[in-house]
Amino acid sequence: MKKLCVFDLDGTIVNSLPDISAAMTAALTELGLPAFSVAEYRRKVGNGARVLCRRCLPEGREDLLEPLLKRYDDLYIHHCAERTVPFAGMPELLQALHDHGVLTAVISNKPHAQTLEVVAHVLPGVPFDLVFGQREGVPLKPAPDALREVLRALRTAPGDVLYVGDSPVDIQFGQAAEVETCAVTWGYRDRAELGAAHPDCVADTPDEVLRRALR
Repeated sequence: MKKLCVFDLDGTIVNSLPDISAAMTAALTELGLPAFSVAEYRRKVGNGARVLCRRCLPEGREDLLEPLLKRYDDLYIHHCAERTVPFAGMPELLQALHDHGVLTAVISNKPHAQTLEVVAHVLPGVPFDLVFGQREGVPLKPAPDALREVLRALRTAPGDVLYVGDSPVDIQFGQAAEVETCAVTWGYRDRAELGAAHPDCVADTPDEVLRRALR
């Protein structure tokens, strides 16, 4: 049995795409830029707000990166939990891990304040042991720094950890920290893309994650 399960947030625990896409569409529109469909935003998320903004800018409009990022951040922090909901079975999975004595943590490329806001409003009462978003001085995933920090803080060896995420970036993140990785298929990337990252396992349901953690 694992001693610690660490989770990505967006696309793994919660479906935040409706709120992300609404905030980005509003920010782009205010700047007179073309927006995208929800399906198109799905392919752009996962590497933090700055990269999301860069991917949404038309070619040659890098000059608008900072204004777009500022406006998106301002909009999203006030609307980040309006339509965001946990994926089916995730609150039950997190509670079951807690009941079995398994520590749980969140590491997201979403800015730290936004990460805390989503967790507090969408997952009230879920007993996470640590929640980290993007913080100044800590490289984004897939750099392993944040995961290694969590392992140190919770005094857990890499061999006792399962990292769960929905993208190749998440799998690379876990691999870089030398922990077991589990890719979930209900998020923002398809099975073929996840498989190409070579996770240790692929889960189609939260129950499969639980069984992997407790085996």
